[in-house]
Amino acid sequence: LLRLYADKDSNGSGNIVQAEGTTITCNGTQNLSIYASGSGNYLANINAYRLYLYQQSGAVTYNVRDNSTISLSYTAGADLVIENDTTLNANNALIEIAGNWANTSGTFEAGTSTVAFTGSGTKTLSGNTTFYGLNKVLASGSTLQFTAGSTTYITNMIDFQDVYLRSSTPGLTWYFNYSGSSQTIRNVGVSDSNASLGSEIIAADNCTDGGNNTNWVFRNIPGIPELSNIGISSMTVTIAENGNPPETYYSIKVTSDTGSYVGYVSNTGELVGSEQWIVWTATDVISLNDNTQYTLSAAAADNAGATNPTAYGPTISTYTLANIPSGLSVGEVYSSSVTISWSGNGTNYD
Repeated sequence: LLRLYADKDSNGSGNIVQAEGTTITCNGTQNLSIYASGSGNYLANINAYRLYLYQQSGAVTYNVRDNSTISLSYTAGADLVIENDTTLNANNALIEIAGNWANTSGTFEAGTSTVAFTGSGTKTLSGNTTFYGLNKVLASGSTLQFTAGSTTYITNMIDFQDVYLRSSTPGLTWYFNYSGSSQTIRNVGVSDSNASLGSEIIAADNCTDGGNNTNWVFRNIPGIPELSNIGISSMTVTIAENGNPPETYYSIKVTSDTGSYVGYVSNTGELVGSEQWIVWTATDVISLNDNTQYTLSAAAADNAGATNPTAYGPTISTYTLANIPSGLSVGEVYSSSVTISWSGNGTNYD
């Protein structure tokens, strides 16, 4: 155990100041405990088993210097312990956690830092914490466990790959508020998460819905549909599944060339006014108008009730064929030409 105490001045306050670029290393299973007061405390690079931040008198703030790394290797409990009346300003540091995260007493100010969980096994996040970036650098098949009823806030980046996201009490909800701009979710199994406080979490890349999830999208947005057998009043649409599993439900949206009409393909091929979620890969669309441009796109969902729907994907446009000309008649006949007329709505005739 290494303890650092700040010398108090005549006013009873004292600061810990670690120079920029320096490193405090505690070998093996040594903990690092720091006691200080006031707001002029600066930390840089730290390698330790666990890190305890305490206050000597009154509220205390610890500031991590820019571009520093705090790496903690304890695996059986909380790596970073921020005591009452204690604030850690992380600034743009990288904080590596091999054990659990417990934010139940002190204050963590994320700044533009990234907290990364390392190692393997199950890691638990306790308390309500706001992270700027949250990353998983765990062995494949590890678990991040969130305390039931707690809320984790992410303001910039999440990167979860090859990991399970679970509640500390199966069946009870943990809350996730993502308001950032960068999310990577790949090969993840999720259960009991309510993410409705923030933006949708796109978990479409080989991810598994373990149930009791809200505002998680477990399907890929379909690609550009393929159109074939285009006729006067019908065409065939083939959905670009984009890696979605066979049990995926799709809705096909159709708009006319003026954009004034929006319809959805039903199980009979007719266009209706509401979304129709059906397991299909291709279908005929019928009762269309001749010589009219239609634009089509598709969305995916978990079931017929449109649970966790994706946005509609990229569009494709085409015209139906014009009607066969009728009423052909022959007018004046000359030595080298003849005048003919007909009825039709085409723009080019051969």
